[in-house]
Amino acid sequence: MSDMTDKNKNVGAILKRKTPVKKSEVIFLAVTLGLLAAHWAIIFVGGNLNSILLAFQRFDVQSYSYKFYTGKDLFTNFSRFFRELFAADGLGKYVFNGVMFHLVGIGIGYPLSLMFAYLIYKKLPGHKAFQILLYLPTIFSAMVVALLSKYFLERGVAAFTIKHFSLDLRGIFTDAKFNFGTLLIYTAYFAVPGNLLVNLGTMSRTPPELVESGKLEGISLWQEFVHLILPMMYPVIEIQCLGIFVGFFTAQGPLYAVYADKAPVNVRTFGYWMFTSVVGDKSAKSMYGYTAAINLIIGVISVPIVYLTKRLFDRFDPEAEF
Repeated sequence: MSDMTDKNKNVGAILKRKTPVKKSEVIFLAVTLGLLAAHWAIIFVGGNLNSILLAFQRFDVQSYSYKFYTGKDLFTNFSRFFRELFAADGLGKYVFNGVMFHLVGIGIGYPLSLMFAYLIYKKLPGHKAFQILLYLPTIFSAMVVALLSKYFLERGVAAFTIKHFSLDLRGIFTDAKFNFGTLLIYTAYFAVPGNLLVNLGTMSRTPPELVESGKLEGISLWQEFVHLILPMMYPVIEIQCLGIFVGFFTAQGPLYAVYADKAPVNVRTFGYWMFTSVVGDKSAKSMYGYTAAINLIIGVISVPIVYLTKRLFDRFDPEAEF
């Protein structure tokens, strides 16, 4: 017992002993923290503070500068947004289009991403072909993929349908009869590879002992996917879904990659409208304060949505651990 007491005293003495700090280490730490603090102050605080202030300003053409609204006009940009949102031919139609694109990505693209990741993880028949088809869009830029898709559909597929079905699809991205449906299919397909690598990497961490145990119990591949794989990767799914639900407000689909700033009116989304209002040939400095106010409104709305979504997911958390 006395030996144990002596050992505890020696350990305590070692822990209390102060390790000398080198001057070079202090300088390195100070410089590193200083750079991080400067980056945070300039990029995060400065950028966001400027956006918040811009929401209460207007662009004055005569002085070519931004000036604050005063008095009862202080919230002019905010009130303008709500008026145009609920107007008969206002921004509401753009919001609806964005929600439709986003729902397709969530309801079709995201589940397919999980299922294809599982197919590749299990090395089922055809998994090599799916790897190539789904990895290629992540390798090329969105603009290149959009150009290839337009060329393939408007030239190759259109030539086939004209010859065999007398159906002209050369305007599949511009004709109002086809363009919205075409973009929905485009969104569903290119939503699949978005989280594929992350999902596949997470599935690969599943302990092989659990998989072998499931095989001994005689579970099917579907049961393994639902009752074993998905619960094990639940934290990753939760994080992905938090971003998905907030994206409803700014979803723009593949519009800019396909059309640049010349998308047909019937397919425009709210996110696309906001982006092209401040970027491109159709942008205007007078829109900066207005879009800044809209972003501020979206930010205020998004905070409780993220909090409630997190609470909801935590409630159904299976608490499975690797």
